[in-house]
Amino acid sequence: MRLHARNVAAAAGVPPGDVERVAGEMAAAGDISAESARRIAGP
Repeated sequence: MRLHARNVAAAAGVPPGDVERVAGEMAAAGDISAESARRIAGP
C-alpha cells in the first residue's frame, strides 16, 4: 500500500522531498488519492 501511495503522491505533483511523508500520511489515513496527496502536501 505504501508503494501505491508513493506513486500516487508523485503523480499528483508532490515535490520529491515530500513524497515519503505524504505517502505515509495517506496510508495511515487510508485515503490514497491524488486529491489527498495535494491536500496533505499543502500549497
